[in-house]
Amino acid sequence: MQFEKIAITGGQASTVDPRTTPADVPANLIKTTPPTLNNTDQPPSVTVFALEGTAAQTVTCQMFALDESVEVPFADSPSAVNAARRFYSVAASFVITVGALSYARALPGKIYYRLTAAPAADATLKISFAAGTPT
Repeated sequence: MQFEKIAITGGQASTVDPRTTPADVPANLIKTTPPTLNNTDQPPSVTVFALEGTAAQTVTCQMFALDESVEVPFADSPSAVNAARRFYSVAASFVITVGALSYARALPGKIYYRLTAAPAADATLKISFAAGTPT
């Protein structure tokens, strides 16, 4: 399984709420769901999460879908484009623990992985995709 990685600084504050400050959403927390799984023509149906860190660390994550169909009047201005973005909550926040995989339904397109409770020490959130049914 290949993972996208998000570095987490120990004790960091929650990342921004995309519904109130879409221009401030960090680009490194937006990941694109691949159209197909590696070496197949099958679209992913499950997002798989793992957390690398010290034993018993956890991170709370909430997924938001980015609507890229919004038309922006001043499209040549990156700040105007970012401020006009629309994000939609996918589901409730969920906890990811070191040593255990977590799962969520995979959605196509770009997804913002908002960190709402970070561990006290540095860690790495890992995100991958698979076939099957989320459990």
